[in-house]
Amino acid sequence: MTTEVPNPVENYYHRATINDRGNFQQLIYLKESGKDWTVIWQAITQPCTVNAICGVYGFCTSPDNSTVNCSCLPGYTSFDPNSPSKGCYPSVAVDFCSANVNSSASNFTDPNSPSKGCYPSVAVDFCSANANSSASNFTVEQIQNADIPNNIFFDLQRIDSSDLDSCSKEVMNDCFCMAAVLIDSVCYKKRTPLLNARISIPETSNRVTLIKVPQVLQEDKNDSPSRVV
Repeated sequence: MTTEVPNPVENYYHRATINDRGNFQQLIYLKESGKDWTVIWQAITQPCTVNAICGVYGFCTSPDNSTVNCSCLPGYTSFDPNSPSKGCYPSVAVDFCSANVNSSASNFTDPNSPSKGCYPSVAVDFCSANANSSASNFTVEQIQNADIPNNIFFDLQRIDSSDLDSCSKEVMNDCFCMAAVLIDSVCYKKRTPLLNARISIPETSNRVTLIKVPQVLQEDKNDSPSRVV
């Protein structure tokens, strides 16, 4: 983005800062009769692309590419309804004692950037994690024009020559998978935990995010809290 500084430059105060959403910005303030700081440049023009802006299992939308609206993915509940950017947790608890998983083992999400966090070295078998769980006890919800990016670090499996129906079945029938994204004709099954889920037009246009949700939540479904941050 080109910096548009009004002339003459010396008539303005200038400031650069990182805002509370992690975006680096340049601002100006008119020395004579100025009323407020004005953003004239920012490093990220689509705020939902800021890493982890809505926390783990959070879902980011931005109606105007300025404000950020954080909510939870289907099947998840906000840690703090008064501050949804803190992320979300599964609305139905997984019994890890009965799950086929070594919960103490984990890998860095990005070995070159350990601060991005970790994912389990062994995927959790969500079908055997609870006595009442099986593939038939879940449904798959669709979120249009949405994505869960980060490429290979969050991709569990890539399936070419897919359509919406086949990608949904892959999520439904795979006990180690809770989400996928269909991009063109490629189904990207995702690792948990899910991070950076978002709608960010036009980048995520025509993509479909698929989330596996326990049937119990479909029978007694409440909308996730959603607030502007």
